[in-house]
Amino acid sequence: MKLDVWCDSFDSLKNVKTVYTDENGSASLNIKTKRVHGNFMLITIEGVDSIESAMRYKTKQLYARREDIPKAETAHFIADLIGLTVYDRESGEAIGTVSDVLNYGASDILEIKRENKKNALVPMIKDFICRIDLQNGIYINTVEGLLD
Repeated sequence: MKLDVWCDSFDSLKNVKTVYTDENGSASLNIKTKRVHGNFMLITIEGVDSIESAMRYKTKQLYARREDIPKAETAHFIADLIGLTVYDRESGEAIGTVSDVLNYGASDILEIKRENKKNALVPMIKDFICRIDLQNGIYINTVEGLLD
């Protein structure tokens, strides 16, 4: 089967031996082989040995356990960022809440939902992101025009 991988890199999946067809992990599939092919990963799954049996997974999202995915100490899962409050580093004022993390190629971009204002888009680069604290929020440097 051909997977469109939504991880930072294919290396993120090197320790993954089991994937799940739902977020709760109730239906598992054991990976027999995997290899990178261009922008995709090709995998074989135990018990899936024909095109007909593979078609039932076409357009399905597959999930992995967090514990199986290595990440750097300073890295974060996108799901952990959504819902965090974003603060101005200098004033400490709450700006809004992370509603999504987008990526159009150059870097990840925080989409910040603000009350009674249009959403703000803030690139996740060191010039803007000062600190990410999963318990207390995200602190950013604001510059003129960033939140307009």
